Amino acid sequence: AAINPRRELRVLMLPTPWGKIEEPASVFASVVGLCIAAVNFVKMRRALAKMPKGAWEHYPYKSLWYCTLGGSAVTSLTSVLFHSHDNVVTQGMDYTAAIWFIGLMACASTLRCFHVHRTVWHRVLPFVLTLVPLCWHSHYMFFVHFDYGWNMRFGSYLVAYALVVFYGMCAYELLLVKPRKKHFYWALAAIVALTLFAPAEIYDFIPIWQTIDGHSVWHVGMDT
Repeated sequence: AAINPRRELRVLMLPTPWGKIEEPASVFASVVGLCIAAVNFVKMRRALAKMPKGAWEHYPYKSLWYCTLGGSAVTSLTSVLFHSHDNVVTQGMDYTAAIWFIGLMACASTLRCFHVHRTVWHRVLPFVLTLVPLCWHSHYMFFVHFDYGWNMRFGSYLVAYALVVFYGMCAYELLLVKPRKKHFYWALAAIVALTLFAPAEIYDFIPIWQTIDGHSVWHVGMDT
């Protein structure tokens, strides 16, 4: 990775017995994200064990839960590898996992908000519609032109779409549906946190104590 010539704008590396960690704050936030995904998976399995027999098989969003937790774990793991040591392989892994996970969140927002689960085809169609632009984007990035700026814009479009849909869903559930479901307050809090953290990734800032930069703050937002 290129090193900023101005020392005060650099993120200081963290020396370890296994080598230097290039962006320690981002690594720490990604490890936390990986742990959160693991804990949520265990909690989900325990909840399933308490459900009546056959109830989980008919739950329409079960595949979405597995995809979300799996995608979160893979994204956090590739982020740990990339921010520990930046090279062509780890960079490609991190960018690909991140943009595909954001695409999954955009698809999840559509499925959850509009209750698209009547048939298998209703559930598969949003994934297919999301898969097409993601495949095109990945092909462009790796086989046409590796453009970090375009990657940021493309990801921003997906995040903006998901946020708008989730905000709409929370507004509907909390303002119009009676009785109100308390878990939507938590969902709204997570979406607000993500909204507040997103500008740190887009605009960045001078690293605090030469450790905490905009990208690491974005990872904290994703952990929510």
